[in-house]
Amino acid sequence: MSTTSRCLWLLEKCKNMKQLKQVHGQSITCGLGQNHYTLSRLLAFCSDPNHHGSLSHGLTILHHSQHPSNCLYNTMIKACLLRDELPKSIQLYKQMLENNMYPDNYTLPYVLKACAYMESVRLGEVIHGHCSKLGLLFDRFVGNTLMMMYCLFGKMGDARYVFDEMPRHCVVSWTVLISGFIKIGDVEDARLAFDAAPVKDRGIWGAMISGYVQNNCFKESLEMFRLMQSTNIQPDEAMFVSILGACAHLGALEIGVWVHKLVDEIKLKCGMRLGTALMDMYCKCGKLDVAEKVFHEMSERDTICWNVMISGLAIHGEGLRALRLFSEMEMSQVQPDDVTFIAVLTACSYSGMEHEGLRLLYKMCDKYNINPKTEHYICIIDLLGRAGLIREAKDIIQRLPNSCSLKEAAVAWRALLSACQSHKQIELAQFAANRLMELENDSGVYVLMSNLYSSTDDLDSLQQTRKLMKTRGLDKVPGCSSIEINGVVDEFVAGEKMNHKIEDIHLLDLGFFRRLEKMLVKENQWNFHGSDASSERSESANEDILIFFYQLDLATRVQYALNLEEYDIAKQLRNKLNEVEVEVMKQLETKRGLASKSEAQDKGISLLRLRADLQNAIENENYSLAAEIRDQISKLEADSLAASVKAQAFEKAQFEFRLGQKVRHKKFGYRAVVCGMDPVCCETSSWMENAHVDQLTRGPDQPYYQVLVDLHEDPNLLVAYVPEENLLAPEEPDKARFDHPYASFLFYGMDAAGDFIPVKQLREKYNRPRHEVPYDPQDERSGDDA
Repeated sequence: MSTTSRCLWLLEKCKNMKQLKQVHGQSITCGLGQNHYTLSRLLAFCSDPNHHGSLSHGLTILHHSQHPSNCLYNTMIKACLLRDELPKSIQLYKQMLENNMYPDNYTLPYVLKACAYMESVRLGEVIHGHCSKLGLLFDRFVGNTLMMMYCLFGKMGDARYVFDEMPRHCVVSWTVLISGFIKIGDVEDARLAFDAAPVKDRGIWGAMISGYVQNNCFKESLEMFRLMQSTNIQPDEAMFVSILGACAHLGALEIGVWVHKLVDEIKLKCGMRLGTALMDMYCKCGKLDVAEKVFHEMSERDTICWNVMISGLAIHGEGLRALRLFSEMEMSQVQPDDVTFIAVLTACSYSGMEHEGLRLLYKMCDKYNINPKTEHYICIIDLLGRAGLIREAKDIIQRLPNSCSLKEAAVAWRALLSACQSHKQIELAQFAANRLMELENDSGVYVLMSNLYSSTDDLDSLQQTRKLMKTRGLDKVPGCSSIEINGVVDEFVAGEKMNHKIEDIHLLDLGFFRRLEKMLVKENQWNFHGSDASSERSESANEDILIFFYQLDLATRVQYALNLEEYDIAKQLRNKLNEVEVEVMKQLETKRGLASKSEAQDKGISLLRLRADLQNAIENENYSLAAEIRDQISKLEADSLAASVKAQAFEKAQFEFRLGQKVRHKKFGYRAVVCGMDPVCCETSSWMENAHVDQLTRGPDQPYYQVLVDLHEDPNLLVAYVPEENLLAPEEPDKARFDHPYASFLFYGMDAAGDFIPVKQLREKYNRPRHEVPYDPQDERSGDDA
């Protein structure tokens, strides 16, 4: 082997800069110091970060080159670009021009990218002029990079001009154009460009689908994905991530499950990015168990993956489980970031663990050296506000960092205002509202204050707030909800008139109100006979539900009157509603074994008198009278003790079944849905005798449930009052049809498992959480251990 060949062979075998410098020295002694091939290999090694190449050494070699070629300059311009040394890239380009060299179709794309990353529009336009002078605008590489630069600057007019000037367009050209329109939020022009593309590859489809998701056009992204399914193009990981994001925002669980199955069918490897998207979708659709299954099946987990799972548990009120998972994250040696602490602070806020939240904030600063951002302060404000520590939350807002933007400050004050509304703190609410009005011109603050004044019966202030809102030309943002049926997502906006089924919707609403009126008028005409299960029929339970309907109807009428600004009518209806609520509260106190203050005083005075009479009877040796008085005292004390025990049972109640859950009666076999619950039997002694409560294994001191009975199972038994030991949860999800005249008023509809979703007012009546799961004692023990 000749010396020259040996030098070139050694050059290919270099592993580090030390070896490269030695071989470079040998090549110079062999006369290869200015050989273009040798120089190109030397610069290629210096520009390669995988070999720990030295960029400065490469620039030195280029500087000492006597006749550098375009290839050598291109190599070093690219190296500076990849190393984020953008000014050096531009400097090398200037050297080329000073040396009377002509940049080619490899040089200009690198320089244009450097201009884009430097955010220098003026410099980019200058390079555009060079491209035109050199006649390279017709080159696809140069044209596509020019378009990309203008798209990054948001100058879509210039990008479109370059596109139209190109003689031929490849799929990259169309993809860049579509992505540019997407970046500035112009979805319509992006769709027009998509439709005009003669050939649509995976990149073009992916750009359009992800563009819809980025611009909150979630339904359109799902439609686009279904359209792509009719072609022979197989989706990639990026497409699945975008579609799962759309499903998460829409709550489209069925479509999300179908996408998950499709991933398994095409045997696509579930990496961290795709696994995280699946977890996020399942968490936002309420399927925490499936999300945890995906989480535990992932072979690798980064910080983002842990954050998504912790956030999912947090937003569903699973505070203890979220903190437990955070502890596992720390033990796994995964470094938490600022987003992690936002998630755990949110978990503490939603679960009422203010002390734990403050401890975690201190841990974030002290152990992990993470400086609190505005988002962390907002979490703490929300945490303190929910706990009723309104003034402490206000103090934290006033200590927000100077770097806090007006938008972030508005979020903090809005959290405080919401807390003031929940805790009826009118003065602080007005203070927070004034600060919010200074920060933003939005209808949200007026809506919150209107709700506060409405809940406190301050109709004068409510009227003034509504007038002020009109004077400033602000409209309330209409509420929007979506529902998924058979894989199709339908959206409904409050007050909309353009829905193609709006007449059918209004007719359905009218039917609901007519059915409600019939139930209220004919509440005593239900037929409860002819069934073996009639022993568990409860007229008091049925009346309780009908009174609840009456409350809902009155509250709806009050809100309707307020919306029409009929304040006198609203006040009358509010007074009637207050009367009903006071009477319901008295019945509830009696049901729970609680006595009013006057009744408690009367019982206390009676006990004192009886004990005095007992003492007199004993002193007068009238023992028969003393025995009678002692019996009266024993009965009165027993009643007080029983009431106290019942009241404690209500406070510490644990239920095996939840509101809206479908159950089956162990003895009579009928299907039913839970619509109410008591920790002990609250019926009369005559009812207990008729229902043979004394023959039950657990007797009257067990949870009792108000259940709606399916009309097809027993048409004569609408509402039953059933002990817990007589109910059985189905082993498999019960998605069969369930008919009952009360169901449409007490529940929103059915979830994916077939159980009913209780309305907000029903949850509040029984003080049940939004996302309720059956009680498991193991959870409590695990929480204590944690």
